[in-house]
Amino acid sequence: MRYAVTLLVLAGALFGLPATSMAQTDTLRHIFPGQTLVKYRYTGEDFGIKKWGYFSGHNIYADLGWAEFYEVTDSVRIVGVVAHHYGTSTSTTKEVSYHLYRPVGTQPKPLIELTGQSVTHDKLHQDGTPTYVAFSTPIKFKGKFFVTFEVPDYLHTPSVLGNDTLVLLTSEDGTRDAADLSNYGRNMVRFHQSSETPGWNDVYTEMDQQYKLHFALYPVVEYLGTGTYELAPADGFVKWRGASVVSGDELGYDFSLKLPATVNWHVLDMSGRSCLEMAMGGCSAGLNTGYLDMHGLVNGSYILVLEAGPYRLARKILVQH
Repeated sequence: MRYAVTLLVLAGALFGLPATSMAQTDTLRHIFPGQTLVKYRYTGEDFGIKKWGYFSGHNIYADLGWAEFYEVTDSVRIVGVVAHHYGTSTSTTKEVSYHLYRPVGTQPKPLIELTGQSVTHDKLHQDGTPTYVAFSTPIKFKGKFFVTFEVPDYLHTPSVLGNDTLVLLTSEDGTRDAADLSNYGRNMVRFHQSSETPGWNDVYTEMDQQYKLHFALYPVVEYLGTGTYELAPADGFVKWRGASVVSGDELGYDFSLKLPATVNWHVLDMSGRSCLEMAMGGCSAGLNTGYLDMHGLVNGSYILVLEAGPYRLARKILVQH
């Protein structure tokens, strides 16, 4: 068997970009690999009414959206989001949506929408594994922004949903850094209201319960240009060096580390589902090579993910027997 490896980074069919694209791709995140993802359910009663649903999903209060704040200091193209969900709905007609917003005000809120994408429930991975959603229009951007997960107004009551509730997973309460708690708008919830201006509220300072957490909602960005941008993912902590060995059932890939780190490899299909995982273990600073046995994969395109400590890089690979 022979495996041909392309050096396109999450390009082509995944993002609909030209085949000549060589941009480096990274997933920005406030929740690092190894941290537990959880869901917080509403229980008890409120004004004599039994509570149902989740803090970050369909719920009794008819909340409409959940936002996480990010900032990039270099020009990037924001192409989509990765989200982690739990739920039971297989509906082909009910939808949720994901959006990119520019913040407004001295206390920033997600008010100027730049792009987005709606997805039916059946397209979501609802077992906690990542779902990748490409925005309808990738946006070139530099500065502060929000990514959001939103549900339709008036379409998430028990009479409509039944038991088909969905939730956006979060990190555990208390995992948000104490030094970050003074930053208004790190994450926000959009309360139900009928006015045209969305009612976004800060999770830590404007909710009945002061959750100190992050939403499992990660923007996917492409670093533009060449030169220093090649070092941009993970601040240059880990860098691709290229395919070194392609023979038999084994793929070899060179990479370099700024400091020693524990390395793991993941191969995902184009829907983001895990097809292969390999724990490489501790690697030293400098040049390293990872080898993956890929004989069990069928012909097609895959996403090769290199995880080094809290950082991740990804490339698209093509398997041809």
